[in-house]
Amino acid sequence: MKKMRKFKIQYPDENYNNVVEILTEEYIRRYYYPTWREKWIEKYNQDIDDEVCFNDCLDHWVVTHWAIEIEDV
Repeated sequence: MKKMRKFKIQYPDENYNNVVEILTEEYIRRYYYPTWREKWIEKYNQDIDDEVCFNDCLDHWVVTHWAIEIEDV
């Protein structure tokens, strides 16, 4: 069985308090990937099935959110 990867992101809230979230790979696949895929198709005017995959999306998400993969403790 494949281990579910987790990622930590941090950002300030409206009062500049540090917010820390831990998100699973499945969460990103469910809530971020569909929009990312749709925008990719819109931008390049083509389907992406043969060109990119969820891992490309995940790499983009990690960079965009300055995410850090974490290990289960």
